[in-house]
Amino acid sequence: MLRIANIRKKAGAMSTVRHGRYCRCRACALIVLAALVMGISGSCLLREKVGVLFVVHGGFDHYTQQAVWDAGVQQFSYDPNHPVYKQVIWNAAWWSMVLQVETSLMYTLKYDFEYPRIGGTDPFGAITMQQMDAMEQALDRNARFSFAYDWAGWMSGDDVAHYPYPRYIYNPPSGTG
Repeated sequence: MLRIANIRKKAGAMSTVRHGRYCRCRACALIVLAALVMGISGSCLLREKVGVLFVVHGGFDHYTQQAVWDAGVQQFSYDPNHPVYKQVIWNAAWWSMVLQVETSLMYTLKYDFEYPRIGGTDPFGAITMQQMDAMEQALDRNARFSFAYDWAGWMSGDDVAHYPYPRYIYNPPSGTG
């Protein structure tokens, strides 16, 4: 009889342990579930905003002397100590020199040859915008973040609005004009 009592005592203790573990596991599961639900609903309401700048190195859709000039000036707009920055960019009397330097002459010859052979429009711009759209669609599937997009172009002479000018040669700082 003692043996049966010990077995019942052990069985009761095991039942209590199992029940205690079950309660603790159930409580943990409820806490985790509540945290997940709050986290998911909170992330839908308070999504972090992230800025995405799509930077490209490219030419211009349509070749013009103005586009070559703008691309040439952009190269020297970043270094305020460069002689072109100091003497040419801010001196309208010298602006014609931009198209007379060897690099501009070389690109003029290249584009005079290239653009008529590709139908007058470089496909680079359209391809780049398709890539940016695909990037936006992929990022917008993220439920945790909200994204703001823009693009900047190095040497994209026919779209100076997207030049990343640190000294605001063409565009004033945001909010000032």
